[in-house]
Amino acid sequence: YIECDAFFDIGGFQFADYWGTKTAIARYKMIQKCNRFKTSYIFMPQTWGPFSDPDLIQLVNKLTDSAEKSFAREKLSYDNLMQIGCRNNKIQYCYDIAWLFEGEHEDWASHFLMHKGVNLDKTVIFLTPNSHIYSQKKKENINDIEQIAAIIKVLAEEFDAEIILMGHQ
Repeated sequence: YIECDAFFDIGGFQFADYWGTKTAIARYKMIQKCNRFKTSYIFMPQTWGPFSDPDLIQLVNKLTDSAEKSFAREKLSYDNLMQIGCRNNKIQYCYDIAWLFEGEHEDWASHFLMHKGVNLDKTVIFLTPNSHIYSQKKKENINDIEQIAAIIKVLAEEFDAEIILMGHQ
């Protein structure tokens, strides 16, 4: 912490009722350490909320108040933070930085997909569910997986598509 000027948190989607308070507590401790060494802590564009758990609401307010800046990557996330009382002078709506990166050339992607057995004569659809839904031992995750399976079935049938699951996180 003492050798850093800033920490950039690129968590993506880590603060919502779905995830509970564990990560929020860990991040708050990290921000406190940063603040002791006068190291800036910035939450890069990510999804926030929804929030109904009073403990999590209190923690998220502490997080955003203690961080130098917090960015919400969608208007809904920004609204979620405002609804729980976060100070709007420390919160900003901003697109996700991932959209600013240039991808590989299309020829490379086509070659890679064909090598993996994907039929490029069909529509190819990538789904990127968060890998946490497979590892968390929550009853809700069964519903998430069932919903993903239902989405895959509809996409495959309606678009005669090749569906590729790419775990995210």
